[in-house]
Amino acid sequence: MSSRLDANLVPDSNSESSGERHVPNESELITSQRLETYISLAETERQRVQSIFGSVNVDTEDCSLGRGDDVAEFVVVDGKRPGLALLLGFEHFSIGERRPGVDKDLSNMYELFHTHLGFEVQEKKDLTVAECVDWLKTVTSDTALLQKVSCVVMVISSHGSEDEVAKGEISRPELRRQEVKYYQHRIATTDGSIRSSEIISMFDEMNCRALKGKPKIFFIQACRSRTSDSQNILDCVDTGVQISVQSDPSSEPHPSTQHSRSSYNNPIMQCGLDETDSVPDAKAVRPENIRSGHKIFVESSERLRASVEEEIVLAPPPCIHNSVIVMASPPGKVAWSEVRDGGWLIMGLYKVLMQYVDNRHKIRLTRAITRINHLIALTMHTITSDPSLNFMKCMPVMSHTLERDIVLVPKNIQ
Repeated sequence: MSSRLDANLVPDSNSESSGERHVPNESELITSQRLETYISLAETERQRVQSIFGSVNVDTEDCSLGRGDDVAEFVVVDGKRPGLALLLGFEHFSIGERRPGVDKDLSNMYELFHTHLGFEVQEKKDLTVAECVDWLKTVTSDTALLQKVSCVVMVISSHGSEDEVAKGEISRPELRRQEVKYYQHRIATTDGSIRSSEIISMFDEMNCRALKGKPKIFFIQACRSRTSDSQNILDCVDTGVQISVQSDPSSEPHPSTQHSRSSYNNPIMQCGLDETDSVPDAKAVRPENIRSGHKIFVESSERLRASVEEEIVLAPPPCIHNSVIVMASPPGKVAWSEVRDGGWLIMGLYKVLMQYVDNRHKIRLTRAITRINHLIALTMHTITSDPSLNFMKCMPVMSHTLERDIVLVPKNIQ
């Protein structure tokens, strides 16, 4: 996924980029041919994800809801109390190459939340800032819709960065000192960027009373690297740690069209081979940073080595009341995506939650997110066209202010 910022919407009335995905009603699914085609495509995608992660198994456990007072421990999302999933992806930008992989992110999330978890789904792609704000205002003001759902999940797939806020734009005097750097996370749109805090705040209880007391969950697949004129991407990637791994010579890492693993007992996903290069989801790409003939597009990023006297103050997205926010990478670090298979966070989310579905287990969300972190951190690393960026790691970060944990009940056990 190449790095870029500032683009115009590419209108195409025949493509999904123009609006929402159509949800077939029951009458439209009467014909067996359409239904069989849909099932075949879903099964093909699940087999593909399994081939990517190879022999990696995700252990799941069922969640007992109990009776009486025990049920009050959870917010239950099932057929009687469905959730609402908002899917937002960005592929086309006016500066830099298109961002491939976003269609895979959107289709996987649609299958997961609508087909298997029974969520009502709204999907948008390649919106401008104004279109994004208008859409979310429409959703958060739809009282009739929000009163019937038990929770809202929003999945965003785009470029992003942590940009320094100008001193004159900071309201708090103590943060305007010269030695203080104040950052805000931004998500790239087709015509610019929008603060992630602006998106999240639209769902708080002050701006959306219909969601009062209901959980809001955000999965944000976007970089958190910092941009400036200094250029050294190695300062904002995670090189991981050295561990002892028994290696099978027949499965040594090498460039090929297949995903290889270090050994059967120590499976490692080799992200980004040939047509599936790992690339950072960073924005603010400059033409001089694009390396001709390579799949990887290196993003300008700020060195994080601050002097002893210098403070660095982050401005993370506000974790509004009764919410979960999962970012694809830690502060100041890049997030990785695959050209063909989409973002690492969304790949992990799909893999883990689908394992719960296959095992016919209810999903306790915070525990499932921990398993997603484990899967991504321990089994995935980069393979790119730039040797200096190979074997990089990434770790999603979760923050939450939940009053109760959330339990998702798959449709196959309702």
